[in-house]
Amino acid sequence: MSITVSRENCNGCGLCVELCPLDCLRLDEENHPYLKYDECWYCGTCETECPLGAIKITLPFLVR
Repeated sequence: MSITVSRENCNGCGLCVELCPLDCLRLDEENHPYLKYDECWYCGTCETECPLGAIKITLPFLVR
């Protein structure tokens, strides 16, 4: 599983960092989010709440 951030779409608002329930995301020196810790549950909060759709979570298998 992976989380990817589109640097072209991200405006650096930090909403994803604030809303992450496990506090796994951080902002780099250019205010773009990245996954700091491997404890991510891939809950989708960051992807769902991003106002610009800059975050995508890719699951390698079908979740039912």
